[in-house]
Amino acid sequence: MLSGLKHASINLCNFSDSLGKYYLYIGALLLTATYYLIIWPISAGDTDLWFHLDYGRYLSETKSFNNPGYFSFIDPPLSGGFNCWLFQVSVYQLYLLSDYYGLIVLRAIFYIANLALILFFLLKGKRDQICLPYISIIFLLYFFFLMPRYQLIRPHLVDYLFITASIFILESGHKNVKYLPLISLLWSNLHGIVFPVIILISLSYIVEFFIDRIKNKTRFNRDGLSFIIPVVLSMAAVFITPLGLKLFHFAATAKSDQYLYTQEFIKLNLKDVLSFSLTRLQPAASTIFNLIFISAAVSLIAGVLRRNIRISHILLFSGGILLLTNGSRFMYEFALLSLPLLKANTFAITLSGLRKKITTPLYALLIIILMALPFMYLKNFFSNISKYPFSTKNLPHGITVFLNSLDTGGTVLNHPNNGGYLRWMLY
Repeated sequence: MLSGLKHASINLCNFSDSLGKYYLYIGALLLTATYYLIIWPISAGDTDLWFHLDYGRYLSETKSFNNPGYFSFIDPPLSGGFNCWLFQVSVYQLYLLSDYYGLIVLRAIFYIANLALILFFLLKGKRDQICLPYISIIFLLYFFFLMPRYQLIRPHLVDYLFITASIFILESGHKNVKYLPLISLLWSNLHGIVFPVIILISLSYIVEFFIDRIKNKTRFNRDGLSFIIPVVLSMAAVFITPLGLKLFHFAATAKSDQYLYTQEFIKLNLKDVLSFSLTRLQPAASTIFNLIFISAAVSLIAGVLRRNIRISHILLFSGGILLLTNGSRFMYEFALLSLPLLKANTFAITLSGLRKKITTPLYALLIIILMALPFMYLKNFFSNISKYPFSTKNLPHGITVFLNSLDTGGTVLNHPNNGGYLRWMLY
């Protein structure tokens, strides 16, 4: 018994030493990513940012949630609801305070915060260094996968962070679940259209809670109430917004036939999930997603075969699959909802067998290359930096300057891809 305790303490010590070096490497990687995000200007992946800035300006000036559809050329005007009013007001006020520089910093903060939370979630409860290679692979997949999404400043920055935070809280037990209603309240006002995701996360753990109670014949006690009440309140909190229950109608009408026009709503098929591509050591976002998808599916199968899979993890994975049927833009939500499944079924991936087969210098070279790959990815990904802090490339900037110089007023028939910038500049 004493020898077993001694062996366990040695393993724990080795794990602590490895974890210290691991954090040092991850810290350097995240600092490098922060540097690149900070020097990367605001540019036009799409013009949604300026839609949000314009709505934020309108709300700040009018103090009214009555949207008259002032930029709609349809008669009668097509108006919409302010389902992300808090995000819009926040980014507009930040823009007034610090121009585009503040928005650049905001983008970096959201990315680093989410990646750090993902890493802490994956490492939480792990006490054996044999799990570090697997965790590193999963973490780097998310590192690569989420990076392109953080070039754009849209409410999805909030979604991704709050999905991770909500899962982290619910997986950590009952201690911090009291903060969940506050997160839901903030989240639904920052981006109310995603209320089904908020409900999915809460409902997954509520269903698991009651099934476990029934299965184990556990009496409903005070500890159970301290968990279930905040989770139920977090579901109710999504409707404490200017739209209230109208969110249901807004979500139904927002979807319609967008997949026929909007690229993000194009349906995924099996061929997409099984395709892989690599260019200049940079895997395509679809390739990285496919690796995450396959890993999650393997984890699901492994959990079922071992008979130790949690109901909440199955429900989150299934909900993510359901979201995927609505378009490729939901790849990111699926990936984050699959985090608990990927963590629960950690696979033993070691390099010790490889080390025995090759020489020490070659092994060291291999490790250096693997560690350098994320840095090389960042360097290549951010290689074409435009004018800082704001690039007008691919934006109708000259048109707006010309129209404003005429000062004639009138209406503009335009393509939605450019509509956000036109609306922002011609307001």
